[in-house]
Amino acid sequence: MFWCLVLLILINPLFSDPFDHTAYLLNPLPEGSATRGKILAQKTYYRGEKRYQCNTCHALSEPPYQKRRFPGPPLKDSYYRSSFANKRHKHILEAIRYCMVEYQNLPDDEITDKDSQDVSAWLRSVSSPITTSPWPYLGPPQTIPDGIFKDDLHLVAEGQVLYENSCMDCHESKKSMSLLGKTLSREDIYRRLRGMKNLLENDPKKAIYDLSRLSDEDLTTIISFLMHSQRKL
Repeated sequence: MFWCLVLLILINPLFSDPFDHTAYLLNPLPEGSATRGKILAQKTYYRGEKRYQCNTCHALSEPPYQKRRFPGPPLKDSYYRSSFANKRHKHILEAIRYCMVEYQNLPDDEITDKDSQDVSAWLRSVSSPITTSPWPYLGPPQTIPDGIFKDDLHLVAEGQVLYENSCMDCHESKKSMSLLGKTLSREDIYRRLRGMKNLLENDPKKAIYDLSRLSDEDLTTIISFLMHSQRKL
């Protein structure tokens, strides 16, 4: 049965990318606790400090239509993917550690192997190699679309719903509409969200929402709402 499964994976067209998905089956990771991993993934507090949760940026699975847009891909079937974080990492344990350092602001030396192994065990419990497919990461656009300069009350209303459902976990007040005391322009918001420009002066360029996670049409409504709100401040 095991070798039939391996053969099915090898011939499955979903696994046509250059990395070998059978590695996780032939060389399983150290056994972790899926129960503890699920708790870690959902924790708001980590060792006494408030942190972002995994579900701040990722849904477990995504219905065809939803009011909230998540910046990260769904966690279901993520365990067997061959690359993560826009192909910067090729192993699930690397990706987990990257997220905990980058987005939960945990010092790298505070993250134990057990933490990573337990979270990976939970991800394995909600994943199947049969239904896993490569994630379509999309790079930053080369130009800013003309659409972001649209501005009407209909777009503002739509943008407010999207902003409140998708952005409030990280931006809890109107102060977040400004950065370092400077009000952002439409172009700046677009560039920073798409990874065309650094979020902060010393930060590397990285997309918060790439085009696979948030369309230009939806981003235009959010920008319209932010511009409208800034004028009211």
